[in-house]
Amino acid sequence: MNLQMNLRQTLERVSPPRDPTREPARPPRGPQPALRTVWVLLMLSTTVWPASSPLLAQGPDSNPGRPALTIGTEFIGKPLRRALRSLQAVLRTTGRDLVFSNRLVPADAIVPEDLPPGPLERALADMLSAHGLELRALDDGTLLVVGATTTDQPLVLSGRAVSAHSAQPLLGARILLDAVPPTRLPDTFDAEAVSGPDGRFRFSGLPAGGYRLTANRGDHLEARQAVVLHELVAATAARDVVLELVPRPFVVDEVAVRAATSSLLRDQSTTPLARTRPQVDATPRLGSDLLRTLAFSAGAITDDISAAPRLRGGRRDEVQITLDGQTLYAPYHLPDYANGLSAISTTVLDAMDVTTGGFSVERGERQGAVIDLRTRRPDPGLARTVGASLVALEASIEWSGLSGRSSGLIAARRGSVEWVNRLFGQEEPSFWDLLAKGTLRPSARHEVVGRLFTSGNGLSLTERDGDEFKRSSTDYDARQGWFSHQSTLGDQVLWSGRASWFDFDQSRSGLEDEEEQRLELDDRRRTEIFDLRQEALIQFGPSWSLDLGATWSDLESDRSYQASFERELFFVSPRLLPSRPPESVSLRTADEILSGYAQTVGNLRAWSVELGVRFDDARNESSRWSPRLSLARRLDEASILRAFAGIYRQFPRPDDLALEDGRTRADEPERSEHWGVGYERSFAGKALRSLRIEAYERRSTQPKVRFFNLYEPFNILQELEPDRVGIAAEEARARGIELRLEGSVGKRTTWWADYTLSETEDRVSATGDAPGIWIPREFDQRHAISLVAQFNLPRAWTLSLAARWHTGWPTTPLAVTPGAELGEDSDAVEEDAVEGDGDGEDGPVAVPLGRLQSDRLGSYSRLDLRLSRTWPAPLGNIEFYLDVQNLLDRQNDSGFDTAFEEDIDAIVQTQERWPGIFPSVGLRWRF
Repeated sequence: MNLQMNLRQTLERVSPPRDPTREPARPPRGPQPALRTVWVLLMLSTTVWPASSPLLAQGPDSNPGRPALTIGTEFIGKPLRRALRSLQAVLRTTGRDLVFSNRLVPADAIVPEDLPPGPLERALADMLSAHGLELRALDDGTLLVVGATTTDQPLVLSGRAVSAHSAQPLLGARILLDAVPPTRLPDTFDAEAVSGPDGRFRFSGLPAGGYRLTANRGDHLEARQAVVLHELVAATAARDVVLELVPRPFVVDEVAVRAATSSLLRDQSTTPLARTRPQVDATPRLGSDLLRTLAFSAGAITDDISAAPRLRGGRRDEVQITLDGQTLYAPYHLPDYANGLSAISTTVLDAMDVTTGGFSVERGERQGAVIDLRTRRPDPGLARTVGASLVALEASIEWSGLSGRSSGLIAARRGSVEWVNRLFGQEEPSFWDLLAKGTLRPSARHEVVGRLFTSGNGLSLTERDGDEFKRSSTDYDARQGWFSHQSTLGDQVLWSGRASWFDFDQSRSGLEDEEEQRLELDDRRRTEIFDLRQEALIQFGPSWSLDLGATWSDLESDRSYQASFERELFFVSPRLLPSRPPESVSLRTADEILSGYAQTVGNLRAWSVELGVRFDDARNESSRWSPRLSLARRLDEASILRAFAGIYRQFPRPDDLALEDGRTRADEPERSEHWGVGYERSFAGKALRSLRIEAYERRSTQPKVRFFNLYEPFNILQELEPDRVGIAAEEARARGIELRLEGSVGKRTTWWADYTLSETEDRVSATGDAPGIWIPREFDQRHAISLVAQFNLPRAWTLSLAARWHTGWPTTPLAVTPGAELGEDSDAVEEDAVEGDGDGEDGPVAVPLGRLQSDRLGSYSRLDLRLSRTWPAPLGNIEFYLDVQNLLDRQNDSGFDTAFEEDIDAIVQTQERWPGIFPSVGLRWRF
């Protein structure tokens, strides 16, 4: 029922041609021994870094459980505001807070020179008294700066109660207000309010101090929030807050009845296995890329280069990524490097929800999985962030008025090339992105939001002496913008809509190899997509709702492709399609898709039900119906049973057409059937806190023709490689069982572990009347295990270790023994296979393949590390992290480099590896 998804949420190296008679070269291994030693010493030294910040030192513990802090003379003569901000940052690391207002603290106030050192509260009181201010200590440990010479003036506390997942206003939420001693409410004060149709509530006539808000509604979990109201010297002030209530796992909500959903960055979720922001921030990942944390989740299939995951056996292009409800059509950077980074910085995100099965009928663009990203809601005031790492330079600014009627966010990144140079050689790719968001709430019932996202990627000319080839620059530019509105009509109707446009330009000039072949490539494409969407939610009491929606999309693409080259060899099999890049082709495609859906969500006795149907009609295709059903039942207070089943379709977009492989006509819309059942349980103990087990199956009866590289999973220009092949499967299936566990060891260590037993296969037929056979997909991994442990070290350090292991990916043996003359071992050729000619002078060499995907690479294992800490700064906090990928420098198999050696008239295969150890560092300053 999620109507306003716009507010919801949630490397193999380049293998250049080499002389096959030479000794196989070692792959890039990251730092050399001397540099590796430096990194090890750095890691060891940071764990014993002198603790303490010079700002505060720990004194005798006067209050058990709360260390006593002392202040020295380091603040004397400094601006009072700067001193307060520094103390505020340090106190927050101890679980306390210091609250003050710039309107109360004069800008020219200086810390007195006669300030004596001593316990924090006493010294701070002396620091403030010189300027007519007082320090008020609340019972929860919060320190509040108030005026000593003014009387408490009446303040206003207002806010909204909304759904944590859909941001929809909640009618009838009961809001209770409690004062934190020594704050006291007037004797006649009414400390209870009820939210209206727009979700708003209001308390007036409050004195400055600390308060606790508690929100209750029968179909949602209780939400609490601590609030401190400032005493200001100007006119009466109002404080606006947002209370996010999480729907109960067994009642009305778009996520409530749905299995296979995982949440990241959220502090609350309908699933007990949600990853909070501190957990996500501490998880090892290159460049703090949020999508790379999915590598440690059940059902995700990733490699060492790409940030784009495969989920539950699906292709990468079967995953829909949305930002504030809008599909991102260019969600990744570095497309030449297998989409090496996501295009959205983690610093601007407030939540990420990943649904790998059973998503509702409002989703219709992709059939495999949905990743929902939600941008931050700026806090009142102004906040800025700047950061630098081995991956990128970044900066952002966000602001919001105290009334909450307007807010904005602007974030930008510029990519660093150092990590690519270290992993791949001398290439110098670059990238940048810009995200802007503005929100206007003209009234309590209306909200308008505008967003603009633009990104670019470039690759400069690279020349390698030893490899004797040149590559010209490539450019990718994407622009996307969308406006959304949300209006509350009466007490039961929520009306929302969105208009978006997308424009994408790509240019790839060419590549030349002087040693083996002359290759020329000119690939240009332009894609435009325009969307209109309208939705309505009708609420029939607290238990049932009806969700209606319609979308119109116009898609256009212009592409030209020129290629003049000759492969040295190619692989043949009766069950594979050849890849034939076209010569001088220009193609224009256009399509128009109309979609509509209706679904109802509610409670039926002990069950919660989500039942919906979707209708899609394309200009170039016939219409399609897609019914879907999700169920949930609470078995007891600690366990939930979920199930889903449905039909999912994926219509081809213009940019999906594999023109580089010779496809000039779009495939038929894909159709797949999903079903799954899941069980979740929370435990009272800490060693094991929660468990989830799920079984799923997905069958695709109309899979698209898929092209991939048989032996090398990564190359900058994959269509030029000799191992490029295609599969026209009659049917595809993915099935498995996922187990997720979470717990803790003591007070300082938390852990979570995922195990997946899965199978992903295609049924393909040979030419003629040969029956179809099931073969594993190239990324099938039967067993996969991940384990993440996070340690809260002394002196505010956090150490995380993340381990992964999975069985090796399938590979296809040659029908001839590598190193032997072509024509030998003909018995190994698959039935009806074509044996190649060993003479390479008249053209490319045809290499026969053995039984498809009948062999496997070695098993994969990797251990990553992340060490992080936050320090107080004069104007905020500074975050530091050290990230080491592949800490043990394991050389995992990635595939083979295959070449024909004319001197011995034989095929030579050289083992390829994923990159070895790779450390990176980063700093971020938020103020």
